[in-house]
Amino acid sequence: MRALNQVSFNSSRDQATIGGGTLISEVIEAAYGNNAQLTTGNCNCVGVLGADLGGGYGNLKGLNGFGVDAILSLYYVSPDGKLTTVTPNDKELWWALRGAGPNFGIITSAVVKSNPVPHANNTTWLGQLI
Repeated sequence: MRALNQVSFNSSRDQATIGGGTLISEVIEAAYGNNAQLTTGNCNCVGVLGADLGGGYGNLKGLNGFGVDAILSLYYVSPDGKLTTVTPNDKELWWALRGAGPNFGIITSAVVKSNPVPHANNTTWLGQLI
């Protein structure tokens, strides 16, 4: 999974695709470089999708909500090896993956909401707050 550590943004920077092996620190750095902010968990050394699928309680929750709420779609490998794009239209599987994802298959990437911000106003950070 660690090799799946890509982050890319659409042209309007309001959506990002995050690989399943991307660390929170890598997502923050990519977002900063693209004049955007993404909702992530708090610990920079863990994978962002694992943290987000478990809730995504992070530093920007007061502005943008929890990480799990920013997920727009998931690229999912089922136990039988089938690759599927899962969206809110797939009600049961969507609900299951956003909370207990590791129990149902492998998430290889996700499309999430991104918040474009002017570079001068992009005050995200890496590291501990204390």
